[in-house]
Amino acid sequence: MPAPAGKNNPLQDGRSCGTEDKMKRLIILFAALLLFLSAASAEEGKNYTLPLDLTPGMPLLKSNYLNGWHYKDPTIEMAAREETDGEKRWWVAEVEIRDGSQLRTMPANSFSYASHADGSRISRRANAVLSCDGDFWWRDVKWKGAYVLRQGVLYLHELTGTRDVLLIDEDGDFHIIHDATDENVPLPEEPTGPVMYNGKQIYNGFCFGPTLVENGKALTIEPDEHIVTERTSTPRLAICQMGEKKYAIVATYRNYGNLQDFAYLLENLGAKTAYNLDGGDSSMIFTGNTMINRNSSIREIGDLIYFASAWPEEGAQ
Repeated sequence: MPAPAGKNNPLQDGRSCGTEDKMKRLIILFAALLLFLSAASAEEGKNYTLPLDLTPGMPLLKSNYLNGWHYKDPTIEMAAREETDGEKRWWVAEVEIRDGSQLRTMPANSFSYASHADGSRISRRANAVLSCDGDFWWRDVKWKGAYVLRQGVLYLHELTGTRDVLLIDEDGDFHIIHDATDENVPLPEEPTGPVMYNGKQIYNGFCFGPTLVENGKALTIEPDEHIVTERTSTPRLAICQMGEKKYAIVATYRNYGNLQDFAYLLENLGAKTAYNLDGGDSSMIFTGNTMINRNSSIREIGDLIYFASAWPEEGAQ
């Protein structure tokens, strides 16, 4: 016969205890989930930025290198690779950052006057996760003009209307001004004031060029003797915006082709905007002070474009 109901019923007590245990476990799991989501939300809401000056990025941890060409922390991820079609060779280094301030520039010595230094030494001083040669600004070349805007400071503007200027704003977005002159590029309202464009502050501006890809399409490259557009034996270097806070630095070996061929390569890689930088034997990509592309010996240059970590715990461990 079934046992009578009541508080002394062992079967009913067992079922009751089991239900209570399950409820306790569910409550604990739910509380843990809320704690995890709260912590994740708080982490996502933190504003990891670097100062708008010439200080380097945060020091890097060797443990964050997943391999020699792959680095990852909560504010940046970089992965580089070498590619070949059997005859031609090129290198692609892709990087994603959390804040626009992590796309930075570093001079050999100062942006106030011409100077140069070993590229790997500048990269090491910058604590660069990824870096490359800049735009030849320190050389005395009148054909190019100049637009030296670095880390929010406009040092020089002497544009001749023959170059494309690349502007990088506070969000890390690229803007191109074709045939740039002092009349159609942004200048500060006050001598030491910020340079604004479309309502955003411009952090860095470059004037080597030309633009290779715009709106996802390779542009037609006009012949230009000064940047050897037609020569097929010159190494090439470009910086690309691939998406929101996503970028690529691409370099080719000296047998890749002319500058038009390079533009098509960048289009095929998915670049939204791509801008030509100082190439030739200055086509250098570094992670830290290690050169990724085995193109030539490391040479002295005037400045670097680099991507830095903004993770504050890097230097504390």
